[in-house]
Amino acid sequence: MKDETPRSAAQQDYTECKYQSEMATATIGTNSRPKTMTDAIGDGVGDRIVKGMEQGNLVKDCMRARGYTQS
Repeated sequence: MKDETPRSAAQQDYTECKYQSEMATATIGTNSRPKTMTDAIGDGVGDRIVKGMEQGNLVKDCMRARGYTQS
């Protein structure tokens, strides 16, 4: 939410913040070398959770830096 900002502009800002967060977290989990298939699955699930949480935080910070507040 940002006073007098058109919805289209807010959506564009959100899209840019989301893209930036995806680029910033692109390498999460790329250095693991699991020994078994079970380890690989567990690592994959864990990495996706960590990546999702980090992206969410980065998007919030980006939008806040652009002057938006959460409603």
